[in-house]
Amino acid sequence: MAHVATARNFRAKTVAGWGDGKIVDAMKQLSISNQLATILLVELNLERAGMCQRFLDSVDISNDNGRTTGPFFGYELEVAAVHEAADNLVREFGLVKVVVYFLTLAIQQQPFADHLWQWLKGLPARANEITPAEPESVEPDKADPYETAEGDVVVSPHHLTTLDHLVKKSVVDSKSGIVGSLLEDEIHDVVDEFLSLNAERPQTFFHAGFRDAVFDRQLEKGVSPGSSRWYWAGAVRGWASRENWSRIVAEFDRNPIVRALGDGADSASDEVSWYITRALKQEKRPGEVSDFVKSRALRRPGGQLFQEMLEIGTELLHREEPGEARAVFDRLMEAVKALIDNGYPPAHARFLTVRRRRAHCLRMLLEHDQARLILRELLDLDPDSNNQAMVRADLGMLAGNFNRLEDVSLPNRQEEVPDFLDRLKEGREEFLLSVKNDVPYASHGHYCLGVLALGAEKYNEAENHLERARGHFKSRLKSYGNDLVARTDLYLGISRAAGVMSAGDLTHAARVMIDALESGTPFPPYLINPAVEGLEVGASSEVFSRFIDTVLKFGSESALEVLWNNESAIALGPVTDALRDRAGNLEGSEEAASYLRACVKGYMSANRFDEAGDLLDKLETMATDGVGTAEFLDLLRYPERLQPAWDQEEVVVASARCLEARGDLVNALEALRPLFHRYAAKGEIHEADGILECIRCYGLPEDRYIQETRRLEALIEHGRESASQVNDPDKKNPARPLKILFVGGNEIQRKLESAVKNNLRERAPHVEVTFIFSGWDGNWRPHLEKVQAILHEHDALVLMRFMRTNLGREIRRLCGKKQWRSCWSSGHKGMADAILAAAEAAETYA
Repeated sequence: MAHVATARNFRAKTVAGWGDGKIVDAMKQLSISNQLATILLVELNLERAGMCQRFLDSVDISNDNGRTTGPFFGYELEVAAVHEAADNLVREFGLVKVVVYFLTLAIQQQPFADHLWQWLKGLPARANEITPAEPESVEPDKADPYETAEGDVVVSPHHLTTLDHLVKKSVVDSKSGIVGSLLEDEIHDVVDEFLSLNAERPQTFFHAGFRDAVFDRQLEKGVSPGSSRWYWAGAVRGWASRENWSRIVAEFDRNPIVRALGDGADSASDEVSWYITRALKQEKRPGEVSDFVKSRALRRPGGQLFQEMLEIGTELLHREEPGEARAVFDRLMEAVKALIDNGYPPAHARFLTVRRRRAHCLRMLLEHDQARLILRELLDLDPDSNNQAMVRADLGMLAGNFNRLEDVSLPNRQEEVPDFLDRLKEGREEFLLSVKNDVPYASHGHYCLGVLALGAEKYNEAENHLERARGHFKSRLKSYGNDLVARTDLYLGISRAAGVMSAGDLTHAARVMIDALESGTPFPPYLINPAVEGLEVGASSEVFSRFIDTVLKFGSESALEVLWNNESAIALGPVTDALRDRAGNLEGSEEAASYLRACVKGYMSANRFDEAGDLLDKLETMATDGVGTAEFLDLLRYPERLQPAWDQEEVVVASARCLEARGDLVNALEALRPLFHRYAAKGEIHEADGILECIRCYGLPEDRYIQETRRLEALIEHGRESASQVNDPDKKNPARPLKILFVGGNEIQRKLESAVKNNLRERAPHVEVTFIFSGWDGNWRPHLEKVQAILHEHDALVLMRFMRTNLGREIRRLCGKKQWRSCWSSGHKGMADAILAAAEAAETYA
């Protein structure tokens, strides 16, 4: 655009508003620099991406749809291999396109340019051997296989002449305001005079339609029925020159003559059928082109219309609209058969593409027998090893009733895997034939074999196949799409991790899986454990943690179900925290209890002891209510595993509390017995006495705890002072006033408050007590705050042993050097005894 604007003395803004065709027409009159010519040549060849891609694939050069993805340097290409690839390219795409492509590569001085120059020099002697004869276009007045549809208007087949093109150019230049062009009135005079001089020539009316559309004049004035096709063809070209696609479609909807211009009956159709097709595509109505374009209009397989139809059909396939795509490919196939009858080779590249994509349509429409028949024909028609590999993979997928490569995806539910693998095995022989030759499109077969091996837990075999498929898919991302590439990445990462090759491999495996998950690729839950078990062996802790975090964030809801059963994963914060949140939504259920027990193990492994203690406290509440009691007792069976979240004494007390709650008093006694003897051995008679009093309250036969009774009596007899000695009524000198804070108990103990105070007035009037009855409420923090607010006003503290474990733990932390004693009894006398023991301790250690 800049070159045209400068050379023709236009404003750059004016040229920027032109359509491509107009810019091309202007460029034809100008000379251009080598630099710009090279740029245009490169773009020309990239428009023929299929040809470029085929050649680069044949010589094993990495590329993305015909554009190299890295430098050519480092490739050591054999002359014979390059020449063979070049010959094959000519057979498929024709001599002119291939020579232009090779000359473009050669002037860029690519490292293998010498090979191409040698091939070009030897070309004249071999051209007839490698170049199929291209038949002349069949004109309507010659014998051809097309039959004119009933009602079609058949007029003179003559094309527009050079003079016609000059008139058309003058109209465009005038409308664009080009310096030196005719004024609008002069253009009307020229066109009208041209019409008057050539009224018997139908194509002359093209200019009237073109002029009327370009200048937005009233249409169809004085046009005879015999000339109307050319008139409307001109109008369509006029709107197309301004890229007014919506106006073309509006006329298409209104005007039956415009709708008939896709019949290929004359040169008027040749002039505009592509533009109308393009307009339908631009206006999001591609499904209508199969009705508009008749097979007769597709008389040139290398023409724009044929290519446009092929692209539209392919786009419909990618959009998963196989019904509309099939109509397009059926129309193309009609043309292919007619063209073959007129001398075109059956193995013409575009013909083979039409057949294969039509087979894809049939496969998606579940017409598998017909699709299989077409693919078998392709095996005979196309000897190219790349195409053979694709077709073999297609046949393998058909054998298992898979409609597309994207459908070869492991199911999310493990119970569905056997049936899926049985289906995929049906095509195994074809997949093996697909990968027989090491060609790029063997990637389709490698992918299917890789998925089959992964599903069968043959991880190293799966990795080998998937690595080959992944490289090809990623080099042609536009063709295969992000979803398939990401899924291949995920499967490869799982295979590599589960195969446990090395630390380096595992780090890469984690990275590709993370990338795939972040792109939204589903991770089958049953494959999570093999990947996790592999990564925990070799990947770094940072990589492993990031992988687990990504699985939780982007995986399915069932991912957490898998991870919480894995000891390495549960030790990581994200898994444990997510599991804790889920348990919170299932408050009070057995399932919630199982999640919380797993969280305790995770927090202990991560040294998050306070959080582990909080969860033990919740589990204790649930267990005393009968939820998960047996499992909680199993967890408490090994107190050393719970330290320092809970100390051994807290574990014992919690065990006894749960056993009491479910009425298992014998085992509750057995749980408390070791604790009694530990206190007895330390000479802590008050604690030992409290435990024994608790055991007595169980109402079990005395012979079950006779040993403990005798030991306590022996301790007293040997002169060890008990907690009640401070209450000696005969003591003549009253002690100083003491304030004791009593925490714990529920409504039962609240009713005993008066009795406890009466007992104290009789035994130790100098002792005052403040009660905070905490109950068994899970929300114990307000009680802790009350204790914290008044603890400094008291000399000592009494804690009922049967309060929330974590509340007791937190209060003991607040005590510092302040003396505290336990209260094991739930009766008023035992409560008073504990208060007096605390008072004595306060006096003793003051």
